[in-house]
Formats: sequence, structure tokens, C-alpha cells
Amino acid sequence: MREITRRNCVKNREKFIIDKCNDKRVLHLGCCDAPYTNFKFGNDKSLFQRIEKVAESQKGLDIDNDGLEYISSLGHDVSFFDLNNPEKIDFNPEIIIFADTLEHLMNLQICLSSLKGLMNENVELIITVPNATMFERFFGNFKGHIQEHPDHKISFTYSALKQLLIFNDLAISGIFVSDQLHLDKNIVEKTDKTYFKDILLSPFRASKFVLRKILVTLFPLFSECLIVVCKTK
Repeated sequence: MREITRRNCVKNREKFIIDKCNDKRVLHLGCCDAPYTNFKFGNDKSLFQRIEKVAESQKGLDIDNDGLEYISSLGHDVSFFDLNNPEKIDFNPEIIIFADTLEHLMNLQICLSSLKGLMNENVELIITVPNATMFERFFGNFKGHIQEHPDHKISFTYSALKQLLIFNDLAISGIFVSDQLHLDKNIVEKTDKTYFKDILLSPFRASKFVLRKILVTLFPLFSECLIVVCKTK
């Protein structure tokens, strides 16, 4: 029996998160987006800024001191916070956002325990991670090379992520997939060389895009992103 179907698909990951945060007190872990923090915040493209527009209040936490200093200079409420060595936070959240951060960590059980320490039975925790079975990685099998972010420590299938959270006494209320993980791809300025390369590769990329969309539609586990909504037990 299929556990992940079209009913689990979220068309727009960020809209899903932002709708959850509407008129809520939001604690945002991993609020920086190194190495793109300055670009995204400077161009009003960060998830943190989008949540800020709809939330009742929002506090950002991260371990990137340089990024925090820059975000703070823009007038946002942010603080240093290390999940491996947590300190008490003077903030009472209704929603905790933990987006695209879990895959960067080494001590998963310690970090999830620290997250639970920030929660009560009424707080919703929203976790997003790249999907280990996404189309790009499937396609990489044929190339003999699967590209991974240089700071990622672990990859998650939906079942492995589900088991990790259950093992750490988190009650899952929903698992979703989204094929819109990389919303802001134009981070590096285009040059004549990259434009020429894009033109040469455009037929191949168009074919790959069509194949990907067909597979994602038929088999949602080819999607780029996993989203889990959970609470403490």
C-alpha cells in the first residue's frame, strides 16, 4: 500500500510554512541561510522575512554569528543558539520552524532532545529536509555521480525521517512532499559564458524537466523536499 500519494503533495513549500505561521508566535531555528544570508536578506527573499510579514511575532536562532549580526542590523529579533548546548530562551512559541537544518547536524538525538525542550504539547514543529529519493539523485545514478551540499552530513528518505522522529518521542501529524525546494536559484550572477552554456544545454534540460515533472506527478517521492509536522507526545 502506498503511504505517500498525491494527497501528500504540497505545491509550494514556503506557502505551506507561511500559512502555518499566520498570526502565530514563531520560533525560527536556522534563520540564517549561509552562505546566501546577505543576498537573500538584502533582496527580501529569505523565508524568515516572508514569515515576519504574517506572524504575530518571530524570533530567529542560529549559530552563524556573522549572519546573525547582519540580520540584527536589519532590525530583526535574532539570537545565537546552539542545539548541542542549549540555553533557556525567553520566548513562548506556537510554531517552531526547523527548515533545511537537520541534514547539517551531527548529533541528531541531542539536537532533537533540545528541540523538544523548546516545546510544550500545544507547539507545532515543522521540519523540512531535502528528499534522498528526489529526481536529481535518481538521475545521478545514471551519471555515476550524486551531488550533495558540501555541509550536509546525512540524507533522509521519508521513512528514515519518520522513524528518527518517532524514536525521539515526537508525534507526527502529517508528512508531505514538495517539488519546490530551490525557490531562489538565481544567486550567482549570470555571465556570457554561463548564458552560452545554458543555450547549448537547453534541449537536454527541457527534456529532463519534462521527465522530472511526469515522474513527480506519478510518483511523488521523486519530489525535492520532505515536510513533517509534529508535536511532543
